[in-house]
Amino acid sequence: MNPGNRNFIVLAVVLTLLASLACQTLSVPPTATPEPTETPLPQSTNTATATQTPSSTPEPTNTTAPTPAPVGQPVSNSEYEVDVVKVRKLESVYLSKVLVWKPKPGYLFLELGVQVTN
Repeated sequence: MNPGNRNFIVLAVVLTLLASLACQTLSVPPTATPEPTETPLPQSTNTATATQTPSSTPEPTNTTAPTPAPVGQPVSNSEYEVDVVKVRKLESVYLSKVLVWKPKPGYLFLELGVQVTN
């Protein structure tokens, strides 16, 4: 069989299937539109709603908030000691010679040198 004839036969079968499917969807009867229902009106427009009274909010307790440590001063707990040894603000980050990340307006990139001791 000639390849050109084979392509023609496949194309004819596909077009016949598409036409058959299109005719079947057109022959489906439309669905009936539902009847509108009446929405009941409120009995009175002057009905006041009750406002909740505020609950008693507990007073804040005194806690010791952590304070930031300056660069070069180690901070430790029972498990770790963390020391920020270097901070540098970057205008952009070069991922390769072609790819460069620039921060969005209002944002910035920081390079941190951190030493963590267990």
